[in-house]
Amino acid sequence: METAKYLLELHIDNDFECVQSLTWLRECVDKRRAKGKPVTVEHLAECSTMRKVIARGAKLVRTLEGRYVSNDEKRDTRYKYADNIINYC
Repeated sequence: METAKYLLELHIDNDFECVQSLTWLRECVDKRRAKGKPVTVEHLAECSTMRKVIARGAKLVRTLEGRYVSNDEKRDTRYKYADNIINYC
């Protein structure tokens, strides 16, 4: 049985709007790095766009799977995606 965190990541990776938003965030990080400005995982994880992506994924889990995602799972997922964006760009 899948955990709510796994379902959240699955729906984020398969939703077009979430993928577009994450791509936009990657481009923003690249632009900031090109200008020589530092980007931290904490800053990216707490930005409004990342919160919207996670909220949309949680909504999909709730409507399609009938399960609720806890705040801790949402926070862990935000930091995971922020870390992936910063370290693998």
